[in-house]
Amino acid sequence: MAMSQRGEPGPTTTNSLRPGRALIGWMAPQAAARFLSGRPSGTQPTTDEQARLERARAAVAARPEGVAQDGMVAPLPAELNQHVARLRELAGHLFDLG
Repeated sequence: MAMSQRGEPGPTTTNSLRPGRALIGWMAPQAAARFLSGRPSGTQPTTDEQARLERARAAVAARPEGVAQDGMVAPLPAELNQHVARLRELAGHLFDLG
């Protein structure tokens, strides 16, 4: 337990790690290694972690081409103009952020 300057019990901080999931095959190699190990940046991955990272990247590379995404982004339909106007009133600052 942490002690205050007067020798009284004080607040403590802990690092709490929980199980998580990430698409490490799509991540930048350094970020994926950090996520997988849970260790600070600059720490080299273990042999097992390195093998897991390589398998994940190989699995991504082996995937067939994805769904054709031509035309996925299109101009806003006119029937949504009122809805967008209301959103701009309520949260216009978010539109400025992109």
